[in-house]
Order: sequence, then C-alpha cells, then structure tokens
Amino acid sequence: MTTTLRSFRESRGWSLARLASELALVSKGYLSDIERGAYACPLELALRIEHLSAGEVAARDLVAPAKRHLLGQGAEGAAPRPS
Repeated sequence: MTTTLRSFRESRGWSLARLASELALVSKGYLSDIERGAYACPLELALRIEHLSAGEVAARDLVAPAKRHLLGQGAEGAAPRPS
C-alpha cells in the first residue's frame, strides 16, 4: 500500500512550502491542489515525488488514470526492462 502525498509530507513535518522547495517548485498552492485531488499531477512531477519519497508515494496514484499506462509496472514508474 502506498502513502498519500499529504501523509508523506506530514510524516516528515514538512510544510507545503518545504515540499515545494524539495521538488524545485515555485507554487505551494499547486501542491495543495494536487494533495486535495483538484488537479492530477503531471507525469514528470509525479516521478520526482516518487523518487523523493523513495517509492512511498507512487507516481501511479498521482497522475490522471488516462496517463497511468505511461508508467508501466516497473520500479519508480519506469517501464519494465525486457528480459
């Protein structure tokens, strides 16, 4: 089971401003919108969040359902490598 973005942030005692800084974003309001589900997260940002959280927050849970196929089934959203 994965963690929500808000749970991840709060478990570290981070404010929205701190998380935005860790992700090199200008707007903490944008992250608030993503946390509340008002906006789906862009793919690139979802992958950065997954990396920052060491996989606790899954990129698949942040992007729009129509974009999930782009993430494949591999670790950190990467498509699985062929054998």
